[in-house]
Amino acid sequence: MDVYLSIVNKSLVNFLIISNMDSLNAENKSDFLSFLSQLASFTGDLSQLTCPAFLLNGISLLEYSQHWCDHPNLLYDIANPIHVTRADKMLAVVKWFISTLYGGYRSRCENQSERKPFNPILGEVFKAKWEDKDNNGWEEASLVVEQVSHHPPISAFKVQIPSKRIPSKPFITVYGHNGQQTVFASAVKVTQVGRVRVVIQTDESEEIYTIYPLPELTISGLLTGCLFIEPFGKTRIVCTDGSEANIEIIAKGWFTGEYFQLKGDIKEDASSVPTYIIGGNWAGLSTYTKDKSTKNLFDVKSQHAHPKTIPDLSQQLDNESQKLWRPCIEALKKTDYANASLEKTKIEEAQRSIRKQRKENKETWNPVHFEFVVASNPDEKSGATSRDPQQSGGINQDQVGHWLPRG
Repeated sequence: MDVYLSIVNKSLVNFLIISNMDSLNAENKSDFLSFLSQLASFTGDLSQLTCPAFLLNGISLLEYSQHWCDHPNLLYDIANPIHVTRADKMLAVVKWFISTLYGGYRSRCENQSERKPFNPILGEVFKAKWEDKDNNGWEEASLVVEQVSHHPPISAFKVQIPSKRIPSKPFITVYGHNGQQTVFASAVKVTQVGRVRVVIQTDESEEIYTIYPLPELTISGLLTGCLFIEPFGKTRIVCTDGSEANIEIIAKGWFTGEYFQLKGDIKEDASSVPTYIIGGNWAGLSTYTKDKSTKNLFDVKSQHAHPKTIPDLSQQLDNESQKLWRPCIEALKKTDYANASLEKTKIEEAQRSIRKQRKENKETWNPVHFEFVVASNPDEKSGATSRDPQQSGGINQDQVGHWLPRG
């Protein structure tokens, strides 16, 4: 998450020096000061900067997509027949969406500063599963994430909860693609590109909820000494049944306001008055109001993330995140930053070599789990991204589209 490297001004550079220098040895101090000297005068795309190993958190960015399925019960609940009206169904979608925010942006840094994840290599994969051991009705949820593009960096993911009656047919599918465009001039600007869709399939119908745009990001916590990523901005959720939700995540001001606030509304259709008003704290307690009666929507403290399982290292392929980055992860655990940096460089240099060979041999590369579909309809271009030259051979690079699950 390159926003971690974003520094609002030189005072933040000074803060990083004060908060990190005491814990570093002489070699790391030299690397750190060199990094900060570049950062203090840097303008442009922060993905071009290399982060020192001691600022890494030991997790691939692909693993962050697991938070779309932190609460499978809430995903399953979207299709609950108890939700009769379109607004009721949309309220269930909004509840699930809010539940993804805490894990995605806050859980890693409750008591420590955010650190930078590994930038996934092209073709890297992360998989996870969730089991319904409490007999809530959904049995199992599965996730697959793949780095489908390196330039621009884009990851695609798919969550599936199968149908009990027709095991081969997904009952609930969440899929999307996401990347970050981080530009640093006088202040940080992180735009999350892409979109997410929730598909509910029953014997009678199919409903599709589209989430776009994804929240923007900023860096917070400078005054408290604990840096963290804070989402902000407006997100819209629209359904094929005509209902819509408008959510605004509000970042705290420098001297005013509170952290993690949100507000919004839910309508039966675009022209109707709101049925529900959304409010509260996305990292704490959020609420909904109807007919002047306010009730709890989602409570982070009482609704913990559902435990997941990840394939054992012996069962993972070489391109799966935890196996791929294992040497670097082990070095970071031992605070052996020199070796961690060496292992990280080996992986990155190998990818540069592969990329060069593909270009020389005019070879194309295609993801295993997702395919690029060109957005030919103007209405489909919202959230669309371009392809990596390694997929298109440099041809039609101006085309934009979406990464859809294969099959």
